[in-house]
Amino acid sequence: PVREIRVLYTDAIRSARSLIYIENQYFSSYAVYRELVRKMRSSPAGLQIVLVLPKKEQTLLENIYVGIAQAGLLSSLKRVARRHGHAVGIYYPAVRSKKGGEEPVFIHSKLMVVDDRFLTIGSANTNNRSMGLDTELNLSWEARGEKGKELAASIKRLRVELLSDHTGLSSEAVLEALGRHDGLVDYLDALSHPSVSRLRRHWMRRSRYLSRALRFL
Repeated sequence: PVREIRVLYTDAIRSARSLIYIENQYFSSYAVYRELVRKMRSSPAGLQIVLVLPKKEQTLLENIYVGIAQAGLLSSLKRVARRHGHAVGIYYPAVRSKKGGEEPVFIHSKLMVVDDRFLTIGSANTNNRSMGLDTELNLSWEARGEKGKELAASIKRLRVELLSDHTGLSSEAVLEALGRHDGLVDYLDALSHPSVSRLRRHWMRRSRYLSRALRFL
């Protein structure tokens, strides 16, 4: 197995103090899921976890092999967050189609930001295959101490610009609110309405059998 990026993700999640931001094409890695659960169970209330994912899988096979498991993991994360006083927000961006309906923006990015002091971006999906079998390549930056203030500001600016792009909002007040950690999920939930922004809340399709099983993990 090839697990360097898996260890990178789990170590970074373990170090989080207030915010974990993930953009990815998939979320079906049990290692990443378990580390997020452990983090929520062991941390003081208030941790903000934001995931930006595609609205749906592109093919039937992806739905069978990834989508059902992903819906179960995401639903489980929401339950654990409620139980321990944290916030998990799961979203996808969308634009208006030529016919006036909603056209989801397909998310293909693969990155994670922790506390605006750590960033990793590369080819690895947060799924079991990328975290253990495929050959992947990620780059990472970590801002440490006083010397890392400029880098931390750059990482924060990247995260805020991504959320600004996903929401379609760029006023000074919005950018300031997106830059805060406290209450970020509640703020994004408030923005996630068609009359307000391009961001949408992700309503996961649930597998009740898998959800029941995940309660025992």
